[in-house]
Amino acid sequence: FTPDADTVRALGTAGSVVALTGLIGGGVLVAVTTRIAQKARALPAWAVWASYVVAGLCLTGFWSGGVASVAFALWLLGAVVGMLRAARSG
Repeated sequence: FTPDADTVRALGTAGSVVALTGLIGGGVLVAVTTRIAQKARALPAWAVWASYVVAGLCLTGFWSGGVASVAFALWLLGAVVGMLRAARSG
């Protein structure tokens, strides 16, 4: 097997499709989780709006230039820390 420019281009495109599909799933996860937390009044208003911004970024990940991936990672870390703190105090 000898890689050439067309193979590299095809693999890069396939990787982008997989990553963007994952970001769409991440955006749905953020939106649904935020809606549940909002209904339960478990989050302050600023956190709800910030989460919806992250969900929007994830759903438009193709045009965000990588910002959506970083925002999703930070949201995920914040959600884990928040859950751990809630479990400890409860």
